[in-house]
Amino acid sequence: MKGMKKSLTEEYLYLDFSHHTEGCIFPLHTSVTLFLLSYCDCKIFKVCLVSQWTRLCELTIPLVIEDFLRESSKRPPAIPAEILELERKLGEPVRVHNDDKLRRQKLKLQKAAAAGPPLAKGRAKSRVHAQDTSEHVGSSPESLELTVAFSKLTVQETAATAPREPPHIRKAKASELPPLEHVFAEGLYFTLTDIVLLPCIHHFLVRCCPKCVPSFTHVREGPGGGGSPHPHSLPGRKSPRDFERDNNTFFRKMSIDRALRKQQQLNNLVYVVTNQAKPGDRIVDFCSGGGHVGIVLAHMLPSCQVTLIENKELSLIRAKKRSDELGLNNIWFIQANMEYFTGMFNIGVALHACGVATDMVIEHCVRIRASFVTCPCCYGFIQNTSRFSFPKSEQFKKTLSYKEHMILCRFADQTAVQLPPQQRLIGKQCMCLVDLDRARAAEERGYAVQVISMEPESCSPKNNMIVGVPV
Repeated sequence: MKGMKKSLTEEYLYLDFSHHTEGCIFPLHTSVTLFLLSYCDCKIFKVCLVSQWTRLCELTIPLVIEDFLRESSKRPPAIPAEILELERKLGEPVRVHNDDKLRRQKLKLQKAAAAGPPLAKGRAKSRVHAQDTSEHVGSSPESLELTVAFSKLTVQETAATAPREPPHIRKAKASELPPLEHVFAEGLYFTLTDIVLLPCIHHFLVRCCPKCVPSFTHVREGPGGGGSPHPHSLPGRKSPRDFERDNNTFFRKMSIDRALRKQQQLNNLVYVVTNQAKPGDRIVDFCSGGGHVGIVLAHMLPSCQVTLIENKELSLIRAKKRSDELGLNNIWFIQANMEYFTGMFNIGVALHACGVATDMVIEHCVRIRASFVTCPCCYGFIQNTSRFSFPKSEQFKKTLSYKEHMILCRFADQTAVQLPPQQRLIGKQCMCLVDLDRARAAEERGYAVQVISMEPESCSPKNNMIVGVPV
């Protein structure tokens, strides 16, 4: 850890404290970042290299606030461009997983409001579903987002079923649906992002950033418009552990076919790692998800230390539960984005790391001269970042431009089983070329690298493995 280099008594988690002034410590950057990375359902799962929103909340705004605190209080500072960027993003339409359904409900409410009071006949029919509908959409278009938002703050034993939308609502084109507006920073749902950002941007809110005001007004006032100092008045919340009540089996939530494919993927990857590992080696499973790879490695290699790195809390909770049931004592869990892990290790592993995440894993391993076994995925998401540029190897740079490499990556994503065989074959060939560029780049830095395929081929449309060993 970085902090351990300064003093044996100082132990910081991944990031240093910010700065000292007049005997006080301002750990804003550390605290804000760890809050944003650690809370449940935050939706900040993409790393800052590929997500502007993550970078804004994780790096930019905390640094801006640090600069603000350093400035003299005698003169009011100008509104930073980063705060105005947050203002702009809060003005964008909300995107959630059930976006289409909620927008159709809002369209229905807008049409009902424009039509005026319903007829008596309509009133009688509407009473049948009045209670269910009110729980989902509220009584007016303006209240729909707020109703959905506050419904997430309470725990309901059984979810009410909303009535089916009328045909003219179901058939409406997506372009005709009204946008959803921000209730909180993440959209409709209250998260710790709101708690952290509220004090951060308090000084810049009312006069210059009107779009920031509504979401943070909801945070300040809370449901019902009144605050209470008593913690028992807060909405109840279930522990994430309450959501897993089933008797655990390793692939309990997968279909039989998917579980078989996952087992075949694990067999291929674990076979390569076990042939490389030596007693006492430290193995890191990056982007570990529910821990399928790391747990199997910890079981197969009891003399090795296995660390799982994952930024989704619920995934790590599932992995921890599985390892506890197996009685493993050589496995550790760290919730963080991979770039904040600074420990030493001998082998880095990643199964289906998305897009540039595969390149981040390889770079992490190359930097400390560790072996790597990666299975790439989501080639269509590969793009230049502040840290990586493509093509990566000198050999490919002489042949392909960045635009041509992007086209290659788009075709490499076309390997789904439902596609025509000839199209899948082209996708597989493009996939191999993208991974060959990665392999050549590692070879240029002193590695012996192989690009091999997992067997059987049906185990995954993305069945390439890149295996590298320092020489």
